[in-house]
Amino acid sequence: MKSLPSEENGISVIVPSFQSNLEQLCRCLKSISNQIADNLNIECYVIFDGEPFKNIQHILDIYPNFHFITIKHSGVSIARNEGIQHSHCRYLTFVDVDDELPDHALKKMYDYAEQNSCDIVQGAYEAVLSTGKELHSYKKQRQLYIRNDELMAFRKDVLHPDSGTSLVWGKLFRRSLIVEGDIEFDSDMEVSEDTAFVFDACSKAHVIGFIPDIVYRYYRSTSSTVSSFRKDYEIRILNAIQHMSEHVNSFSCKNEYADSFNSYVLFHLLLVQQHFIFNKAAPWNEAERRRIYNKTIHQSIFKNALKLVSYRDFPLVKRIALFSLKKKMYSFSKLISYIRYIQFII
Repeated sequence: MKSLPSEENGISVIVPSFQSNLEQLCRCLKSISNQIADNLNIECYVIFDGEPFKNIQHILDIYPNFHFITIKHSGVSIARNEGIQHSHCRYLTFVDVDDELPDHALKKMYDYAEQNSCDIVQGAYEAVLSTGKELHSYKKQRQLYIRNDELMAFRKDVLHPDSGTSLVWGKLFRRSLIVEGDIEFDSDMEVSEDTAFVFDACSKAHVIGFIPDIVYRYYRSTSSTVSSFRKDYEIRILNAIQHMSEHVNSFSCKNEYADSFNSYVLFHLLLVQQHFIFNKAAPWNEAERRRIYNKTIHQSIFKNALKLVSYRDFPLVKRIALFSLKKKMYSFSKLISYIRYIQFII
């Protein structure tokens, strides 16, 4: 990573934007601007991943103190890395353009980080769904991870996406940890790049903190999830798994992550089942679907993980889904995917 500007007190907020919905962008930037009311030094970098829409100018005029940077379309990882390169403040945080920050969110994380010399602080988040809101909190109360065994347990949970610790948003990162640790988003990963970044950061952190305050509001969009289909989806997932393996293996204690990594693999197998094999928009007939199902579960990376993992770290429905994959119960896997599909669109 290149050398960066000198550090200032406060937080650098990095927002990647690719052909963003203007209403969502306005909502996001307003929520960031509201954080300044806490007398906290906030600098915001909106990184346009490719030329933005021409009618963006009025938004730029509303926030003259925010930094708007346009780069050649290169993906979210490059956009976030660009934001890191421009950052000045003691801490970094990342916000997706279709989400927002609740009032006082950054102040709560900042104060906790300063009081406890944290390298990383994570908060709870609220998921806004079509059916209502869901609270996701890693723990019920504030907690510091300082001892080696505590830090190792947290790092392992990063490889368990259902734990909620692998998300790059809803966190505060000490900028010096990222810069001096030469930590960047892996631009070769089109899936799960958040997990790789968070894992690398947590693996080099000495103090990690958690607060149960809601510091992020995530809006889940169901339209693209349930209607789109990518024929290279499974390839992208396998590529992400391979790159994640390289990130894990780069640390001397890699063997301690074996079980957690296999859980990470199975989480992504469930994504392949839902969004690729049994995707309603997939072009194949039933015979072709069954063939692809069998081919997928016989991939060595998936087959070995299904054999080795006990599934105890997964919610009940996912444990059942994994059991059906392990036993090659095609019809049951199809039924589970249909139920999940209905849940997505409700």
